[in-house]
Amino acid sequence: MPVTARNRSPYRGKLVFTVFFILICCAGVWLLFLGQMMGTDTSSKADPSILKPLPVPRLEKESQPGILDPSMEEPFPVQIPKTPRITQPPEELEEEAPPHPPEEPTLTHPEVKPPPQPQHQGVPKADLSNAAIVVLAFNRPQYLTQTLDSLFKVAHIDKYPVYVSEDGYDTSVAKVARDHPIKELIQHPRKPRFSGQTGSAFLAQHYKWALDKLFFDFGHSHVIIFEDDMIFSPDILQYFEQLGGLLDADPTLWCVSTWNDNGFPELSSDPRRLMRVGYFPGLGWMLKKSLWSELSPNFPLDHWDHWMRLPHISHGRECVVPEVSRNYNIGLNGANMNPSDYERLFRGIAYNQQADIDLGDPSRMVKKNYDAWLTGLMHQSHIVPARAVVSLARGDKSTPAGAAMFPGGTATWPSLDQLGVGDGERVVTATYLREEYPGLADQLHIWPVPRGHHDHVLVLHWHDHRLWVILADARHSPFLPESLRVGPSPGFKMIAGRRGENCDVACSRNGMRCEASHFDWVNNCTALSQFFPCENGYGLVVGPDIPNYVSLDSDKQARKCLITEQNPQCGAAHLATERLCPCLPRTM
Repeated sequence: MPVTARNRSPYRGKLVFTVFFILICCAGVWLLFLGQMMGTDTSSKADPSILKPLPVPRLEKESQPGILDPSMEEPFPVQIPKTPRITQPPEELEEEAPPHPPEEPTLTHPEVKPPPQPQHQGVPKADLSNAAIVVLAFNRPQYLTQTLDSLFKVAHIDKYPVYVSEDGYDTSVAKVARDHPIKELIQHPRKPRFSGQTGSAFLAQHYKWALDKLFFDFGHSHVIIFEDDMIFSPDILQYFEQLGGLLDADPTLWCVSTWNDNGFPELSSDPRRLMRVGYFPGLGWMLKKSLWSELSPNFPLDHWDHWMRLPHISHGRECVVPEVSRNYNIGLNGANMNPSDYERLFRGIAYNQQADIDLGDPSRMVKKNYDAWLTGLMHQSHIVPARAVVSLARGDKSTPAGAAMFPGGTATWPSLDQLGVGDGERVVTATYLREEYPGLADQLHIWPVPRGHHDHVLVLHWHDHRLWVILADARHSPFLPESLRVGPSPGFKMIAGRRGENCDVACSRNGMRCEASHFDWVNNCTALSQFFPCENGYGLVVGPDIPNYVSLDSDKQARKCLITEQNPQCGAAHLATERLCPCLPRTM
């Protein structure tokens, strides 16, 4: 029977609706699944289990310095920030640091100090395992006894072989040597090499023989040279050990010495302070075998220490010396000593009596570092006239002279008490001319010729007055500004005289006059070599007729060019020499 509306089931409509609703839900679920598979985000929350991780980007140059990409094999170069970055101590860091620090970090300290200045690279210590000590002696057993007694009390003496080299065969000297625990006594046959040979010549020849023996025959790498009239500071060998590496690190240094020519008590207070000096000091020094191999073939027969000071021998090389000497000279008489000079220049020298002095980082003595220190010291200083230096060194509280700040500007200088820099130390610079130096040195109670200088600058420290004095040669110091430099006068000319002719005559013969203040421009090896052949080299001697060339073949200095530390005179002459003269126009 056909179905009619009247006889339909009442649940038929509900069933259709239910089936239709189920189909709609299934379709929605299917569409959601397709969307996920095709990458279409149809939900606000994606399932992390089915998403691939994004690659970590590499940091570019503009990224924050110091944040490294863990995927990189090597870190990229860290940029230096323009402003300091404050990093928390490890205990203050959170478990996970953010990938980038905040642009404006919070300071954890009330004050940010500037970064420290770069420290000098340390100088490696010298290998002194094959070094030796030699004590040169002649005929003074009483001095030698004091010297060896003192030497064998210093620290580290057991590390070094000690030789005594005797010039001759004095039995009393040999006995003193053998009574001490020396390595060996070596004896040099004392025979003159030329007529009229003096004590200084015997000493020079003994020096060469002894150093040839220790370096070439015994094969030592370094030799420390003492003489038989010294007593020693307890740290003298430690001093050499701390500074020996400089001879390897800096080719502008050729020796380490324990002697300060100007080490008088008022100028010697700090046993740690060191200086570079261009004037060879000798008197307790160390050199390397490589240097002796250079010097030995031409070592002079006389005045060996003067020879070491010649520019064509030193080639600008310097020695390191202490402010407070590490040895004391007891030799009232000797080959180069007389009682008058000893009393004036040696008896009063102070020497260190403290043990185990730590000298600090020796790289401050490398030339570029030392030059930087000296330049800085000079730029702190007041320019004062030389007479003011004398007054200040005496401790005068007032001086009539004015002062200008280096290198320019003005400043008043009413008294010693008001002249202060930094922590209270006073620093002054005074220029001098060579011919004025002896008078200045006499008033300051220092050596009468420039000794202890570096590039024509001498630094002295009067510790009682907390006063640093810088004496600079106005003609030759490269540290002075042009405004303080002094050059030759207009029309200056160097003229070579004839044999036996003084400079007044030589200049006059050329229509000029001799100017004694200009000898400083001609009293040097470079000037002499422009006019004379100087076949036998150069010599540093004493005499008013210097500079000159010895043209008389019968003279013991024949064919040498001679210079002097003293002030030459226009009117002096020598029958064996031809002078080099400083001449100016007569109208000046």
